Amino acid sequence: MRNFLIGIILQFFSILVVAQNGTIQLPLKDSLIVYEEVIYLKDSLYPKEKIYLRAKTWLTNTFNDVKQVIQMEDKDEGRLIGKGLVTIVPAVLNSPATYGNFTLQLDVKEGKIRYKFFDTYFESPASRAEPSYKVSASKLYLAYLKEEAPRELRYTLEGKKGFLSRVEKDLLTFDKNIRELISTLKLHIQSGNKKEEDW
Repeated sequence: MRNFLIGIILQFFSILVVAQNGTIQLPLKDSLIVYEEVIYLKDSLYPKEKIYLRAKTWLTNTFNDVKQVIQMEDKDEGRLIGKGLVTIVPAVLNSPATYGNFTLQLDVKEGKIRYKFFDTYFESPASRAEPSYKVSASKLYLAYLKEEAPRELRYTLEGKKGFLSRVEKDLLTFDKNIRELISTLKLHIQSGNKKEEDW
């Protein structure tokens, strides 16, 4: 009888977990994850050149190797494009880390800057227990919303519930990391009206 009650309780909680799918709200544009916003600043305090320099400084301060991050820079057009990654799941014992990769585009004009995080994908090297994989974060998110696994990922040991739980954690961590990057970018750009010699 006790095992029967435990079984019913476990089924109830598993139904709650499945029912919570779709609670993650990631920004979608044409079925792709895209974080994008225009930050408006006071024109006189933020000329284009100063915003561009602050954006490049933010890239340098935020990422370890800015030479590998910045893929294209055009000061005249006010555009910086780079590639970055955030750790989703750190490496533990025999399990490799999982990374969330993205492309970042910063467009600068007088008194404003637009950021765009796009081309997102998750990647993990092979380990003894699992093969390597690289899958679009957008594809993973859409599959999560439909409660199914993409063919690239073989979560046979976890089963459907384990897959959904793992993907939910990965997507939440990725979203949190990207939003933290956005927050630091905004803070860095908006603090640009302070004179550099006022230290």
